[in-house]
Amino acid sequence: MEEFDIKIKEDELKREKFIKTNLGFVRKEAMRVCKRALFWENDDELSIALLAFNEAIDSYEPDRGNFYSLARLVIKRRLIDYFRKEGRHPIISIDDTEELDNESHPYETRSSLKEHRLLEEKRERVEAIKVLDDFLAKYKLSFSILVKNSPKHADTRNDLIKAAYKLS
Repeated sequence: MEEFDIKIKEDELKREKFIKTNLGFVRKEAMRVCKRALFWENDDELSIALLAFNEAIDSYEPDRGNFYSLARLVIKRRLIDYFRKEGRHPIISIDDTEELDNESHPYETRSSLKEHRLLEEKRERVEAIKVLDDFLAKYKLSFSILVKNSPKHADTRNDLIKAAYKLS
């Protein structure tokens, strides 16, 4: 993988070259989310992942962490949005030799999908926490320092949250 250069945002030729050199990364991340092989010729998921990668280029700020972590997160979120919009689920593990019969096992299917969604949400939270932890580390902060120095009274905490919201 090529290192991200901020000039890529403004220079179309550099952007195009950067995207071409990272097609493998985009495909790998899309396949990781979809849990199946994807091919550029006939899978919409790869087009969505490529658009998400381009979106990550536009929104990346070097002082906020690793570009590829952001790209990975944006690709994952865009694919999940796509699956929700399409009414499909990104991952249903099926052995190639077996067929999933929704009519004969509706409870097991629903239960499995629900469990999968919960696991995916947990993974997303863990990933978001890691990204935030990396961001805090740049400023020599950690979650434990934030907890130690946060206000203990609910009214003070609420006032500070309101102030932060207005400032942002």
